[in-house]
Amino acid sequence: MKMKFLAMFTALTLLAGCQNAPPVTETPQLVFDTLPTISMNVARIEIVDAYQPPMRAPNVDHLFKQTPREVARRVLEKQLVANGSMNTLRVTIVDASVVKKDLRLTGGVAGFFNNEQSEEYSSRVHLKFDLLAEENPDSVVADAFVTSERSQTLLEDSSPAERDMTFFNLDEEIMKDLRHGIEGTVRRTFGWK
Repeated sequence: MKMKFLAMFTALTLLAGCQNAPPVTETPQLVFDTLPTISMNVARIEIVDAYQPPMRAPNVDHLFKQTPREVARRVLEKQLVANGSMNTLRVTIVDASVVKKDLRLTGGVAGFFNNEQSEEYSSRVHLKFDLLAEENPDSVVADAFVTSERSQTLLEDSSPAERDMTFFNLDEEIMKDLRHGIEGTVRRTFGWK
C-alpha cells in the first residue's frame, strides 16, 4: 500500500513539474523605417534636445524602454531631410514627459469585488520648429509647433508586462501624432522641396 501511495505521489509530482510556465511577453519595438521622408528646402537641420527629465515621480518617462524623447528624435531624424542650399531648420524638443496619476478607487466591500482603473499615464511631447536665416542665424524667419498629448489608464491588477505595453502604446500614438503634425506643419509653414 505504501508503494502504491509513493508511486502515485511521485507521478503527481512529476506531472505538476511538467506544467507550462506562463508565457513571457516581450514588448515590441517601434519601427521608424516606414515613416515617409520630407525633403526640406534648407541646407541644415539641427535637432536640439531641451527637455531634461526629472527622473522622479510623478514623471515616469525615464522608465519607458523607448522614451518619448527618443521617439521624437527618431521621428525627426527619419522624416526631415535637408535638401536645399541655404538656411537652417532648428527643431527643439521642448517637452517629452509622461506623468503618472493615481486614480481614486472605490472603497469598502464594493471596491473589493471591482477591478478598476487605478493609474493614468499622460504624455506630452512638444516640438518647436525655427527657420533660421542664412545671413543672420539669430534671426527666426518662421516658426511652428507640433504637440502630441495622449493618456491611457491601467487596471489595478495590471502586470508589469501590461504596464510596458501601455508605455509602448503611448509611444506609438506619440509617433503617429508627430508624423502627421510634422507633415502638416512643414507643408503649411515652411514648404518642402
